[in-house]
Amino acid sequence: MEFNVQTEDKELKSQMDTLLRTRAGSVPADRDFGIDWSCLDHPPEVAENLFYQEVLSKAERYIPEAKISRVDMDSDAEGGMSVRIGCERRGDYE
Repeated sequence: MEFNVQTEDKELKSQMDTLLRTRAGSVPADRDFGIDWSCLDHPPEVAENLFYQEVLSKAERYIPEAKISRVDMDSDAEGGMSVRIGCERRGDYE
């Protein structure tokens, strides 16, 4: 899976990259940190909705200053998936 966080804020991009590339359950001190990728086992249209909800809830919990504007998923013929996530720092555009 390929992630592309689209933001002008380098610190926010780094935080989101870390959150997205960490599987939930893999951090001993906080087993909930990261993304539960099991939602991707569903059909594409269901997986996209579940993944979007997972990203929103985890960003709200671990990076509260992040405002997610969109999550776009594309799959290719080989079964690979790319995810584009648009976000900005809360307060920058509110």
